[in-house]
Amino acid sequence: MPVQDTSRIRVGDYVSREGSVISFINITRVEVSDGGQYECRAINEYGVDAFSSIVHVRGPPSIRPIRNRTAVAGDFLIIHCPISGYPIHSIRWMKGNRQLPLGRRQKVFTNGTLLIQGLDGMEDEGKYRCQVESDEGIKASVDVFLKVLGEFYRSMIDFAVERRSPETLTCYLYI
Repeated sequence: MPVQDTSRIRVGDYVSREGSVISFINITRVEVSDGGQYECRAINEYGVDAFSSIVHVRGPPSIRPIRNRTAVAGDFLIIHCPISGYPIHSIRWMKGNRQLPLGRRQKVFTNGTLLIQGLDGMEDEGKYRCQVESDEGIKASVDVFLKVLGEFYRSMIDFAVERRSPETLTCYLYI
């Protein structure tokens, strides 16, 4: 999500004397919640380039809200756990009372990102929790709900109809 200008945060860019575009973010009165991963993305007619960096702000852990997700069975899903605070001892993803990954289809990365491949409604739908813990034992968590829609099977059938005769073509979503 783009960083917004506030009374403490200034985002902008300018052209240097050499003709380079310089982009910046200036944060005054830094707070723990300002920590996290930042990305600068350049887009033009030649393509896209990006650079990201993690900013650590010493303090207790916290997690910004994560929006609920809807995905299609068979696809993959990536959910990033947007943490702040430093130092961080651990980041965990849970589904129910079980720590992920539960199998080969799931992977939890050290930066707090959860990847689920080959989504299955019966196994994967439900409430997930990202939990973070500091070196001092201070914890924070946030919940996100995943809804998995059934796979949409696409199949076309050729058929002939009489002119002006009523015909019906029905499509099904298998859940």
